[in-house]
Amino acid sequence: MEKLLQGASKLGLHLTSWQEEQFRRYCAELIEWNQRVNLTAITEPAEVETKHFLDSLTIALVLEERGIGRDGGFSVIDVGSGAGLPGVPLKIMFPQWRVVLLDSIAKKTAFCTISSAGWS
Repeated sequence: MEKLLQGASKLGLHLTSWQEEQFRRYCAELIEWNQRVNLTAITEPAEVETKHFLDSLTIALVLEERGIGRDGGFSVIDVGSGAGLPGVPLKIMFPQWRVVLLDSIAKKTAFCTISSAGWS
């Protein structure tokens, strides 16, 4: 998780040990499921950290610029979330947010539904 930790720090985001563990679990589940069900072409852990997790977290910078802070309640719907991106990384980073994942492909929603019990 070194790439994630370094990249998040550059974004001004600092992960707690709980958040780091959640990202580890999510990465492991994503890679494991991807062996059975095609969820993503990116399956190397270092690439998952940068191309999935960090890319997802950059959304926080745009929201912050628009005055939508990291504190307090905020609702997000992730339409076409696939394997939970960017919704799950945002929820891990900002647990106070309400995040809804929406996708039309059953195997991807099954991944998010079944695996999410282990992320929080």
